[in-house]
Amino acid sequence: MGIGIVIGDRWRAWVLDKSWKTDGRDISWAEAIRFELLTHTVMETHPNLKHFRIYSDNTGVVEGWWNGRSRNPATNEVFQ
Repeated sequence: MGIGIVIGDRWRAWVLDKSWKTDGRDISWAEAIRFELLTHTVMETHPNLKHFRIYSDNTGVVEGWWNGRSRNPATNEVFQ
């Protein structure tokens, strides 16, 4: 199991450690981590961008990001 990001024609993938699904973490937590990594990568690789749009195929994470909260406490820690 892993997560990945794509920016243009570049991509990066990470394998999740066997212990990732502990302390209340679930797939929404992993998707939130992916969303955070994508956001940080865009900000670091394009420091002069003032506005940019990030897309995700996970509605729960996108709506949680907009609302600043999720049903999952571990995911909420990512949003903070």
